[in-house]
Amino acid sequence: MELKGKIIKIYETMKVGEKGFKKRPFVISTFEEYPQEIILEVIGDKVAMLDKYKEGDKIEASINIRGREWINPQGEVKYFNTIQAWRIKILEGVNAGANKQEPQGFDEYVQDDDEGDLPF
Repeated sequence: MELKGKIIKIYETMKVGEKGFKKRPFVISTFEEYPQEIILEVIGDKVAMLDKYKEGDKIEASINIRGREWINPQGEVKYFNTIQAWRIKILEGVNAGANKQEPQGFDEYVQDDDEGDLPF
């Protein structure tokens, strides 16, 4: 699965747990009519992958969606999702409206001629 968007925030690498597991979150704003700000993360050896990108870059991220169950100290079951990027590439020549599909209207099929006749 892929997500396209503009990087709006890149966080520092974090170490998690006793073994020093590394992750690095970043946030993109999608190119939809109503843009969504989505947090993704890279993990392990892939954290260095973000070093070559900067805020404002327009990217396509190949992702995996991960989910897990967690039981809090009160015994309540909670569920969490994470979006992990495993490949990122720059989008060349993309602007914020490039991914929107404009509906095709009747006007696109009517030719502006003197006769005004339909072609059938």
